[in-house]
Amino acid sequence: MTRGYEVGAEGRASLGAFARYFEVVRSESIRVADSPLRELFQNGGLLVMRAQRVELFAACGSLVTLQVEASVAAVGTSSIRFVQTARVGDTVVAQNVSVAVAVDAQRKPARVSDAVRALATGEPVDDLRTASERTGETFHTRAYVRPSDIDQLDHVNHGRYVDFVEDAYHHARVEQAYGEDVPDGGYAISIEYLGETRLVPELGAERHLAIETWRTSSDAFAFELIDPVSGGRVSRAVVEASHEVCSQRFQRRGGF
Repeated sequence: MTRGYEVGAEGRASLGAFARYFEVVRSESIRVADSPLRELFQNGGLLVMRAQRVELFAACGSLVTLQVEASVAAVGTSSIRFVQTARVGDTVVAQNVSVAVAVDAQRKPARVSDAVRALATGEPVDDLRTASERTGETFHTRAYVRPSDIDQLDHVNHGRYVDFVEDAYHHARVEQAYGEDVPDGGYAISIEYLGETRLVPELGAERHLAIETWRTSSDAFAFELIDPVSGGRVSRAVVEASHEVCSQRFQRRGGF
């Protein structure tokens, strides 16, 4: 169920809120007692998120009950592509596509078993790449990393990066960094995870990620998140702010 504090000024639950809903359901589906996916966590194994896309097709305000379905669309040598669909009654309101990589206790890619491979539905999904040329003026901001952002793997949870990007989008919009006619919020985000972010005790409250963002088209905005400690990129993303474009893409995939 959506909650009031997850609903923004535009009157709908955010992309970040839906990213968390999907994460919870994905985790629960993996750990179902008779699921072959449970074997991925044996002997210290893990699933590491590499990329995901969250798309919104209808606005959900506060206290809306969602039904979320999860399935495995495709399986590679060590990667798994999940698809999740959120409904209110018979209406599809959001969808998530995510790619995770199975790793062993030494954090090296682990081969996925035939039992897991048999779960694949073959459902077609779009590419999740987020590379984008810098076609406009770059706006610079930052996201501060707090202890509450850290998950059980001792790094920033992948869902929090969606919040960082959404906050940067709104900051740039308020500062008019994207120019004119900027929508008040995104309807889709594609995000890749390129590295980890951990707390640095000696930095304390100053621990942050640098964010660079620019407009790539009338309704698309690119982001790069950079760790000033290492100097490397930890994430990059594209936000799409056109409800019509997202709905049309879903229809092409056979939705609605």
